[in-house]
Amino acid sequence: MLEFKKPTLNDIKKITEYYSKYNEFSCENTSANIVIWQNQFGFRFCENDGMLFSYVKYGNDICFCLPVANNMQKAVLMLKEYAKENNIPLCFFAGEGERFQTFKSLFEEEFSFLEKRDSFEYIYETEKMISLSGKKYHGKRNHISSFKRSYEWEYETLTKNNLSFAFEMINNWYEANKEKEDKYMVMERKGVTQVLENFENLNIKGGLLKANGQVVAVTFGTEINNQVFDVCYEKAFGEYNGAYATINNCFVSNELASYKYVNREDDMGLLGLRRAKLSYYPEIILKKYLIKEK
Repeated sequence: MLEFKKPTLNDIKKITEYYSKYNEFSCENTSANIVIWQNQFGFRFCENDGMLFSYVKYGNDICFCLPVANNMQKAVLMLKEYAKENNIPLCFFAGEGERFQTFKSLFEEEFSFLEKRDSFEYIYETEKMISLSGKKYHGKRNHISSFKRSYEWEYETLTKNNLSFAFEMINNWYEANKEKEDKYMVMERKGVTQVLENFENLNIKGGLLKANGQVVAVTFGTEINNQVFDVCYEKAFGEYNGAYATINNCFVSNELASYKYVNREDDMGLLGLRRAKLSYYPEIILKKYLIKEK
């Protein structure tokens, strides 16, 4: 019998080790994302016979992640039994990758696969994000140059010594955007605070951008595997023109050069955010699917 539970910080480290063994690019189960969103989406997991099972909740419905298992067929049959015993429909939410291909090859006739465009992830070639060379990145280079001309600026790697400045900037950002606050922003703020409070234990990489001595942008993320890094958080004060483009470029250049790809996650269906992510010309748009039994 599978018994699901809420993960502790030690559990999260173990969970991410399971996923890091795969050559997959999705950001769904990185340590930072589990911490930030586990309360909002009810992330739960269990281990059984060397396999990892997990699910999230959308409303009142349980939606499983694809199992991490050497024997996918056995793992899915165990979830079918769990779903039957608990009188719930069996559905999965998954992005393209090794486990998705294995699952599809085994169960394509039994399940329907519905693309969820708002959840597609944007993945970029690190070298291009650093160099921003060529005509198509002309606007990005201009934004960065404008910022650097306008302010006495400085980039700092995020460490325990400057963490308090990150907290201060982030709290000020949420207060300045109070009129936009919804349940997701409230949950994000709580989750981000928890991530930063456990900065070293979660193997977070991050950066700060200063203008005239004040922190005006903060970003951080965590490794998906040794090829791909997930940038899961980025905030800048909008009145500092070019701050977003500059923190983006500085962070990738200073912290992420050893990775082949940078995942900048989904656009949540927000058209402005979609345009912004497409303007960096992703190398891969990773498709996500809601998978239901026929």
